Amino acid sequence: NCILLIILSFLGATNLVAKSFTQILCQMEGENLPRQVSLVTADCGQPINYAVTTVSPSGTCGFITEPLPRQQFFYLYDGSRYFRIFLHAGNTIKVGWCSGKFSFVVPGNPENEVLQRWNCIESRLPQGKTQNYASFFAVFDSVRREADVLISQLQKTNNSFAAQFKSIIQTDLFYRFVTYISKNQQMYDSDEQKSAYFQMIMPRFPETTDRLLLQPYGIALMKAYFDYKQTYIYRQ
Repeated sequence: NCILLIILSFLGATNLVAKSFTQILCQMEGENLPRQVSLVTADCGQPINYAVTTVSPSGTCGFITEPLPRQQFFYLYDGSRYFRIFLHAGNTIKVGWCSGKFSFVVPGNPENEVLQRWNCIESRLPQGKTQNYASFFAVFDSVRREADVLISQLQKTNNSFAAQFKSIIQTDLFYRFVTYISKNQQMYDSDEQKSAYFQMIMPRFPETTDRLLLQPYGIALMKAYFDYKQTYIYRQ
């Protein structure tokens, strides 16, 4: 009886510990798999490695972590891209990786389900260089309209995540737009001038809060923005 009680007590304690942690399980597929994956937080707009794991020969890796009191968002980083995840204690989150992109397989909580919808919309934006520089802006405007619809739908549910999610989308859009023009524009006063979003963000720095500093790319984004203005806006 004593042995049974000890075993039951151990199982109960193990269960309580398990409920306070989150599991993140990753399955990698395709060519050029990353050797390592980092679990990243953001501090003052810069990435901080919270944990690092090695990808197995079969393409699997994972983390078991306890969500931090003031840090609900973490990011998976494969050496080139960040993938945002929301952690709840007791959740198991399953993530896939294929052709250089992460995606949710089992989101694990409602917040990640919303992020999954946004990731699907955002994925329409081209990565890197495009054959037609101007084509990006029509796609960007379409993505922005879809994002507004998603934000509106979430706000109607009175979801406490709605305000946070709106900020995330606006930050991501700003990041994708500035990153694109800063890497791809080759001449002054070209097609970006026709973009209403360009006209909105370029006269003055559009951010009035510290939300960029909550992203691991925050400092890099601000540098790209002001370097772009120095090159293409403030010129002699």
